[in-house]
Amino acid sequence: MTAQRTRGPVLFFFLVVSLWFFRGVAFRGENFVAADALARHAPWSAPGGDGARAKVGNPELEESATAFFPAHLHAARWIGEGTVPMWNPHAMCGAPFATSGEAGMFYPLNAPFYLAGKAIEAVNWGAVAHVALAGLFAFCMGRALGMGFRAAAVTGIVFMFNGWLVTRMMSPHLLRAGVWLPLMVCLYELSLKKKKAAFAVLSGVAGAMPFLAASPQVGMMSQLFVALYAAFRFFISPVKSKGFAAAAWIVSVIVAAGLASVQTMPSADAMMRSASQPGALADVVMSPFDIKHLAMVFAPDVFGNPAAGGYRGEMDYMTMCAYAGSLPLLLAAVAVFRGAGRTRWYFVGAAVVAVIVALGSPLSAISLIIPWRHMPQPREALFIFSFCVSALAGFGWAAVDKDGNFRERASALALPAFVCAAALAALLTVVAVFRAGGDGGGTDASALAAGAARWIVIAVAGMAILSAGFFRAPFRWILAVALIILDTGLWASALNPTTKPRELFPPTAATDLLQADRSLFRIHGVGDPDVFKPDAASVYGLFDIRGRLDASTGRYAKILDAISEDFRGPAEGAAPVPMDVMRFRAPILNLMNVKYAMSEEWPADYDDPQFRRMIARDARLTINENALPRFFMVDDWRALDGPEDVFEVMMSRDFDPGAAVLLDSREFSGGALPAPPPSAATPDRIGRVPLLIKYFYYSPDLVSFMAVAGKAGMLVASEANAPGWKVAVNGRPAPLYTANYVFRAVPLEAGENHIVFTYKPASVAIGSVVSTAAAAASLLALIVLPMLRPEPRTRKK
Repeated sequence: MTAQRTRGPVLFFFLVVSLWFFRGVAFRGENFVAADALARHAPWSAPGGDGARAKVGNPELEESATAFFPAHLHAARWIGEGTVPMWNPHAMCGAPFATSGEAGMFYPLNAPFYLAGKAIEAVNWGAVAHVALAGLFAFCMGRALGMGFRAAAVTGIVFMFNGWLVTRMMSPHLLRAGVWLPLMVCLYELSLKKKKAAFAVLSGVAGAMPFLAASPQVGMMSQLFVALYAAFRFFISPVKSKGFAAAAWIVSVIVAAGLASVQTMPSADAMMRSASQPGALADVVMSPFDIKHLAMVFAPDVFGNPAAGGYRGEMDYMTMCAYAGSLPLLLAAVAVFRGAGRTRWYFVGAAVVAVIVALGSPLSAISLIIPWRHMPQPREALFIFSFCVSALAGFGWAAVDKDGNFRERASALALPAFVCAAALAALLTVVAVFRAGGDGGGTDASALAAGAARWIVIAVAGMAILSAGFFRAPFRWILAVALIILDTGLWASALNPTTKPRELFPPTAATDLLQADRSLFRIHGVGDPDVFKPDAASVYGLFDIRGRLDASTGRYAKILDAISEDFRGPAEGAAPVPMDVMRFRAPILNLMNVKYAMSEEWPADYDDPQFRRMIARDARLTINENALPRFFMVDDWRALDGPEDVFEVMMSRDFDPGAAVLLDSREFSGGALPAPPPSAATPDRIGRVPLLIKYFYYSPDLVSFMAVAGKAGMLVASEANAPGWKVAVNGRPAPLYTANYVFRAVPLEAGENHIVFTYKPASVAIGSVVSTAAAAASLLALIVLPMLRPEPRTRKK
């Protein structure tokens, strides 16, 4: 069958497998989001405190509903209306959104869904498409590396359901970023074999996709893998081809860096300001997975399975697993011992190095070059290991396919089978020796036996398929693919259960009451940090002062820490200290526009007219009567020497945010800040300036309104300030100060003033220009380069 005739069936094959895997999405109308996990938390939990006992398909996938879906919804809402939101006002009093690792706004394959305003479809059908692309791209890589049709298809199937990808399927940005590595290798290899620079350009385009999907970690690992592969090809290539090999890699890197700039520049800027900073080498080496968890490479459920409610491992199952299937591991061993060609040795070496890095050896220092948002985690190198096993499985099948004699096949498979069995036995022995017992994270003998038995049964079936001489090649391949799908596909399907649409952020009494309040306010979860999950507010169109740490600045995180200290409090015996945070931190909460507090239990009893209890059905809702408006004016301000002095004054009990605003003297030069009016010295003054707001328009990147002030003063906005925010008063640029440590303030004259706040971060603007130029140059290169090919010489007769 020619290449042209195989393209359609191959694409159809991987699409059918993906639709089978996502049968809940494709045929039952379910969502690929762990929405059932919401039932464990207020206000979605069952009345009577039964939320903790709610049945959940896989509790470790909760972030897919509480973090990733809200981000997609925020992007789809505004892009569908024609605005690309650079800012997210719904969390942490506002935070940069373009850097979000959950939305991937600049990722081309998200564009059709976002332009249509379809958030849940972007999650559901985006997953279907990318799992199919994972198989297709790996198949193309196998063909480019010289594998036959069946061997390349094995590589594709194994890569579709490898452990790293499977455990991150409900993390949309990781799934989208993780599928592009095989295409990068494929296109780079084609550029060398066909001596066409256009393939190097396309390899760069593929290399930009993980970054545009907002996963710089996966993007950097993919680039590092291709860079080392290019070095390998450079050394094994003939002398006359070495220059082209190096040039092709350089071109691909330049193209990838240019195209990805629209995402990488804002991300880099946010990382420098983020409260979550990269760790040191000591932190890296101390954060690997334990060696006994290496058994999960062979038997993923040896410590139990979170989807079955019985995982007893010491570390997160979803980040530990690198299972690629029993038969693929056997085929990888065949590739090592009986495979042909030198290229397979690069994949063998990369797999070994990836495991060594993941185990936390000094080689883990390589993680420091990857821009992690959180502390570097060497175990993420299992991404490379899983990818290499997929490629080696294809090389192994190619070796088996070429061996037509049954006895030779059996002898060839005996040694790798023995090695794999010995490795499994050794690892399971290590697990048994280090077993902690009880709740300490170990596993019991029955789980150990079940995990080993499962692997052995599938391995024996795989050995029978490979070595049985009466199976003809096509039928043997069909059986092998079916076994791999039954092994890894069913395991992956059970690990990623779909949920009913009605389970995704259903209305509750508390959310109905909050949505009925048409004023501009914020809420806060008191007590349990899982009460009304921080990013859930945006789903209901509400605003929360909490959010994800990696998106907050160091200053804002410091304020949250100061507030949360009052929640945690010491415990007296078995009873915790009553929550008294709303009284103690009332000035800060007033400033932050916190009108409602939600909790599972009522805060400590006290007679304070500032706080009033509202409802107690699915959650306790308390109203703060003294919450300041989102925008208010004062006629007094103080300039202190640096942000730390401002923070210290804010944390004092006598701080009154409605009387005066605190400024940082370093933000202005002499004379730039107007002096407070003389009336500010009056002892009985209130400080608040009468303010009427009209024609109010509120969007993520633009806030516009008419402010009618009774007298001159300082307009204070309880919204986080950040580089990129600017303000215009009556059409003219005005100074914008950082007020009260993290918020915004602008001086206003008495009377009517038209205020326009705009957010235009320079990093996004510069990145957009660079990416646009790179896209234009790449397109031009793809058009021009084929025209520059020399015409074949014709012999004269």
